[in-house]
Amino acid sequence: MNNRINLTSEQLREAAAIKDQIEALEAKLAGLLSGAGVSAVSAAPVAATPGKRRGRKPGSKNKVKASAESTPSDSAAAPTAKKKAKRQMSPEGRARIIAAQKARWAKAKKGK
Repeated sequence: MNNRINLTSEQLREAAAIKDQIEALEAKLAGLLSGAGVSAVSAAPVAATPGKRRGRKPGSKNKVKASAESTPSDSAAAPTAKKKAKRQMSPEGRARIIAAQKARWAKAKKGK
């Protein structure tokens, strides 16, 4: 019971969405068991469940990253990360790939 006090608002929203889904499934199960059939139970809109949202979750890493970049005072204290160098293919590796592809094309043309 004490864990409920330490929950964030996002966790509470997710818990409420799960509870709504459970209630909808219980209602659907009760309808099936009562013999009402699937058509009467499926009349409830499925898209109305608040847990099914498209896009990024609120508080995703991208939003945190964007807010961190907007504050210039924090950027002076944080060390700058080095970008990885773009990987280059050696001429020998490229030649091997070209030769293998030409062999595949020749095999495909020979089969026709």
